[in-house]
Amino acid sequence: MKKHVAIFDIDGTLTLDPAFPVDNCMGAVVNPAAPPFVNALSKEWEIVYLTGRWEKERECTERWLKENNFPKGELDVAKGVGR
Repeated sequence: MKKHVAIFDIDGTLTLDPAFPVDNCMGAVVNPAAPPFVNALSKEWEIVYLTGRWEKERECTERWLKENNFPKGELDVAKGVGR
């Protein structure tokens, strides 16, 4: 069991744009430094992704993380029904 937890905000941290692209989740531009850093950390730390994106955007957000080579981790999204 990993002893440390690293929590990452998505929009404006893992992406270059601080605003969620409401009309196209997959259109978020990845911060090129983020995937290698998070992957290196995931060897020793548990990874948690935290976002203000809505629950209905969970599937797209999970796909975006995978397609941009982020390691698996818990995804905590806003609980509202949203946009």
